[in-house]
Amino acid sequence: MTRDPEFFSYDNGVPRNRLGLDDAEAFSLIERDLTYTRTLEVKNGTAPEATRSGQFDLEHLRAIHRHIFQDVYEWAGTTRNQTMTIEGQQVRAAPLIYKDDGRVPVPFVPSQQVDRSLNRTLDQLREQNLLRDLPRSEFADRAAVVFSEINSAHPFMEGNGRTQREFMTQLAGQAGHLLNFDVVSAERMSVVSLEARMGDMSGMQRLFQEISDPGRVAALEMAQGFLEREQVDWQDLYIATATPGRAYNADIAIISRDVVVTRSESDVIVAQTSDLNGQTEGRVRFTASEYPSPAQDGEVQQRSRQLDWDV
Repeated sequence: MTRDPEFFSYDNGVPRNRLGLDDAEAFSLIERDLTYTRTLEVKNGTAPEATRSGQFDLEHLRAIHRHIFQDVYEWAGTTRNQTMTIEGQQVRAAPLIYKDDGRVPVPFVPSQQVDRSLNRTLDQLREQNLLRDLPRSEFADRAAVVFSEINSAHPFMEGNGRTQREFMTQLAGQAGHLLNFDVVSAERMSVVSLEARMGDMSGMQRLFQEISDPGRVAALEMAQGFLEREQVDWQDLYIATATPGRAYNADIAIISRDVVVTRSESDVIVAQTSDLNGQTEGRVRFTASEYPSPAQDGEVQQRSRQLDWDV
């Protein structure tokens, strides 16, 4: 007998788990510790070969999810298209799921079509030679499309963000590029993911242009550090770097020798202080310039943030 989708969670909404925890706060803390350790195993090569097979097919994606979440969910590695085993019971996902965050409720791919949708996306990816031999900017635009299509399929009931992030980081690495998702705020990811599901890829492509550019990543890391010291939760902000060549009219919030944090309409824009031509306060007009590589000042220290963008 297959149980109804409601059996997936306890009455308070916490997903049923191997830990037997139904307290949301306790579950969140322990789940993040366990999955963080497993994610490091994927990154350092001690996880099973399937998690870094280089095939970039559906089984590769499932293997990453299975390893990261094996200590938390019985059904780790099982997509919404398949029957999940939970506490010995067979459970099917609801036909349609949404992200419940108060935004426009745009559904993800219907559960019964998840595997088909993913196979189509990943087949096309391999037909494109896994995005190899592309200049960074072109890689970023194409990778943004791949990420958005995987996200729209929303293959797993929980843990999509961490799985997609590792999958895309591996994809970038074999193509000779870097992706740093750590500088992407939860608010920004939610907004651009929704826009992508509604057919507008511009925000997601801008995001990938930034996280594949070490100079822009360094600027975001510095700005986010300043905001943290001011006890501002930048995860709740749409925070992005100024686009080279674009003119801005914004208010200075925080300024340092290297970067300036400004407010432009509803967004937080990070720019290079050198673009302000000596302006240090108030409202400023400037045109953003290209970002220099941070290599001249040594390697940028990446901060590992335990985020899950179920977006």
